[in-house]
This record gives sequence, C-alpha cells and structure tokens, in this order.
Amino acid sequence: MSKTAVWILMGLLILGLGGFGVTNLSGNVQSVGSVGDTKIDINDYARTLQNEIRALEAQRGERLSFAQARELGLDQAVLGRLVTTTALEDETQRIGISIGDANLRDEILNIQAFQGLDGKFDRQAYEFALQQAGLNETRFEEDMRAETARTLLQGAVVAGVRAPEAYGDTLINYLGERRDISWAVLARADLQTGLPEPTEDDLAAYHEAHQAEFTTPETKAITYAWLTPDMILDTVEVDEDALRAAYDERSAEYNQPERRLVERLVFLDSAAASDALARIESGEASFEDLVAARDL
Repeated sequence: MSKTAVWILMGLLILGLGGFGVTNLSGNVQSVGSVGDTKIDINDYARTLQNEIRALEAQRGERLSFAQARELGLDQAVLGRLVTTTALEDETQRIGISIGDANLRDEILNIQAFQGLDGKFDRQAYEFALQQAGLNETRFEEDMRAETARTLLQGAVVAGVRAPEAYGDTLINYLGERRDISWAVLARADLQTGLPEPTEDDLAAYHEAHQAEFTTPETKAITYAWLTPDMILDTVEVDEDALRAAYDERSAEYNQPERRLVERLVFLDSAAASDALARIESGEASFEDLVAARDL
C-alpha cells in the first residue's frame, strides 16, 4: 500500500472516530466474517465492542485502552457473541421465521426507554435514544425484527417444541401399524370355463374406447447443418470500417469505469490509529501485519 493511500485511510479513520465512537466508513471491507449467507457488519462489531468497553469503564471508573480490552478478551468475546446471533439470524432467514409489522410495533411501544412520564410511547424519546446509539429508525426496526425472530428460534431450540398429542398418536399408529393379506395368482388354465374369445365387434369397440393407447404422437423429421463462427473464421473478411462501427455501437460494453480497492482497519481511538500509521511508515510493520495481529 502506498504512503498516500495509508494517509487517506488513517485520515478517514481519525475523522470517523470520536473517543471510542465509530461511524460508518466507506470502503470495500464491510464485514468481519459471515455465517452462511449472513455477514457480520464491521460497524456492528465496532459499535458492540465500543459498548462493552464503555460498560467496563463505568464499572472500573477509569479509561480502558484497546490493548487492555484485548488482554481482557473483550474483542473475541464480542466477536463470538456476534457469530452466535448471526448463526441464529441466518437460520431464521433460511426457514422463513419473521414477525409482522403489527407485532414489531407492539414490541417497540412496550420498550420502557421509549416511554414518557405518562408511561406511553414518546417519539422524541425514541428518536433521542436511537441517536445516542448511532442508529436510524429503519436500521433499528430491522434489528428488532431480526432479534425477535432469533428469540423465537432460540426459545424453540432451548425449550424444545412439544408436538400435539394427536400428531404423536398418528405417527405411532402409522409406524406400528401391521396388516396381513392373502393373495393368489390366477391364470387362464385355472378358470373352469376359460376366457371367451373376443369378436371383431368387441375388438373394434375396445379400440374405439381406448384410441389414445394405440395412437402414436405425430413426429417430424428435419435436416439441419451445424455452422459456427469458428468454422468460417478464416474464410470471411470483415471490413475495418464495419468493425469500428460495431465497436462504437457497443463501446459501453468494452469501456469500464476505473475502480480502486480500499482496505481499512478500524481503531478505537486516534492514538491507536496514529501509532499504526507510524509503524507502517517506518517499515516496522505492514498493513497486512496489523490485520493479522488482530486476528481479522
């Protein structure tokens, strides 16, 4: 990675970090992992880790650096918890578990943090709480819907699902049911009177009643020649002007906009980001070394 790219990356990180606060950053790296088809968003990981650090700071009454948080295993604990919730979310999506808008509305109205002094839902309190958490209404409601679906699945996994008694009885009866049958094969020689010989009228009547069994579907025979561009490539001359005109008509298919790949590494404060930048510039470590050191 060039020094210019590193400076741009670190600048974005420093601007996006306030204390331990983390905002959404643009770039191609959007997740720290995935379970099935469901990805673990990098901003969710940073926000959850930030909340854990703040909670521990409140308990200890002192600031906590990221290095101390790593020594305590907070980063891995947060990642493990997100992997668990993502696994449940991926399974709910796979089997189609969800809740309706009415149920989601009731869940939100019953959250005490969103209620005013009269015990009723207060929109200002709702918006303020989301702002403090760094969420918008759409994202919060999506998270609530997913969390409620995960709770339903988790409850079924932990507590088990009791099948109705009628279902159990039906299944047992089906598996345990036994029947005895007797059968015999009868041929023409076993009949005392034999089988009557059909007349022409009998045969005609049977044919008339079962025409589909004696009718072959209509078929057609075709003759074709297989010709591909590769077969005539050396025998056909294409005019240069015609080629240029065809290229101009489809130039959008051949001209693609310039693309750049930007890699980013999230730090909890500007001091850690500056230290990482200094190590990269001095040659002490590469960007990939910093990523590997954090087990990402």
